[in-house]
Order: sequence, then structure tokens, then C-alpha cells
Amino acid sequence: MTSEEKVLLEELGQAHFSLLGGVLKKKICKAMREYSKIAVLDDFEEEVKEIIHYFNDWTNSRYRMSKSSIKPIQARLRQGLTVEEAKAIIVLKTVKWANDPTMAPYLRITTLFGEEKNQEYLNELNRMKANKFALAEFRKEAIKHGKLTPQSTAVGSLTSKAFGQG
Repeated sequence: MTSEEKVLLEELGQAHFSLLGGVLKKKICKAMREYSKIAVLDDFEEEVKEIIHYFNDWTNSRYRMSKSSIKPIQARLRQGLTVEEAKAIIVLKTVKWANDPTMAPYLRITTLFGEEKNQEYLNELNRMKANKFALAEFRKEAIKHGKLTPQSTAVGSLTSKAFGQG
């Protein structure tokens, strides 16, 4: 989007917007959506993209880079959540909830990274770090889920960084 388009968008008020023709209105709407996405992704852009991609891969979802997906992840990253912790939460909850008809509907970005529950999930990870048996069982379940293999670098990454083993 050019700077002229940004200025035009900012100058257009909602009152003027309704007077525009159909084609111009569609172009402006598209430009406003793009501008809005840019404004939301002011920091942690690469980390947010990586986490959304990882979430989609693990859950077979198709979340996009939208405000509703970006904002909760970005907020948790600002609070100090690491990408590896975010990935570990995704794996943990996918393994636990994906085949549970009651919990599967809650396997979404807003649940995992919302302000209310994210700290609980992080605490659950920390408890697992302290319990080697629980960690080993979790790793077996994650491998059974089909996204990880014992040889994959993701297992090592999850284990060493997110789960505190080396």
C-alpha cells in the first residue's frame, strides 16, 4: 500500500464511505483490511507467523493472520511467553484434546493463548518438566499423534527448550 493510499484511508470517514461507488468501495475495503493487518503486526511478526503455522499444522486448522489470531499470541509474547513454550502448549493441548469430543472444539488460538487460560497451560507444562515420567508419557503420546517421530528435531526442540531437558 502506498503512502498516498494510507493517507486516503485515514482521511475517509465512515460518512463519506457510503457515498462511494461499488468498485471503489471494494478497493478501499481491501486496502483497509491490509492496513489493519499491518497495524496489528507491529511487533513479534515472525514469531506470530511461526506459531500460527505450527498451530495449523498440529491441529489441521486453517487460521489466518487476522486480528483475532494475532492479538492473543502477540499479547502472550509481550508477557514473556517464548515461541518454544507456545509450541509446547499447542502440542500438549492437541494431544490431550484432539480426540476428545468435549474438548476438541476448544482447540483454537483464542483458547490456548487467551489471557484467562494461557498461564494455566504454562503451569501445566512446568509441572510436566518436573515429572520425568509424565514428560516421557507425553512424548510417547505426541509421537502417537503422528506429527512427531522419535528422530525428529521437533522432539528434541520441545524437550530441550520447552520441557527443560537437554
